Amino acid sequence: MPARPSAREKVERDRRVVEDRSRGLTWPTIATRHGVSERQARRIVAEYRESQPRLHERDPLEAIEENLAIYDSLIERLALLAESARQDAVVLGALKGQLAAVRERRELMQALGVLPCDLGLVAQDIDLKAIAAKSLEIFQTHGLPRAVLDEFVEAMAAGMSWLPWQSAPAAMNGAAAGH
Repeated sequence: MPARPSAREKVERDRRVVEDRSRGLTWPTIATRHGVSERQARRIVAEYRESQPRLHERDPLEAIEENLAIYDSLIERLALLAESARQDAVVLGALKGQLAAVRERRELMQALGVLPCDLGLVAQDIDLKAIAAKSLEIFQTHGLPRAVLDEFVEAMAAGMSWLPWQSAPAAMNGAAAGH
């Protein structure tokens, strides 16, 4: 009869059981891999889930940031795999996986409103900021009154509002404030 695992070994085994289940391994595979019954593996995972905050108790921003960090980690791991792989098929698979993870990360950021759904709006925003900065420079050179500069900055900021919380660009704010 095998010796019972120590408390430390049990904690480590349980962590690996939960990790394997979160990676999508089946109960029979988990049970075989860790020397437990399927029922015990299910109990370990259930106890872990009960110890975690419920979905409605989680901070949504924290959950999103965690998700983005996972994407970043996955993208990095795939890049390192592609770099170190000796077989072309592995390199290709890693690069395809990396591209998919980058795409999914961008889609999440679009769904959150961090990036616009139409990425062409970013190019328009860049052009509009450049025009606004140059216009402010010209206005200041000719000594336009502060009220005109403030109104211009406000109008330009409204034109760059593909993000609902976006305010006037820092360069524009600094130019108007400096006058």
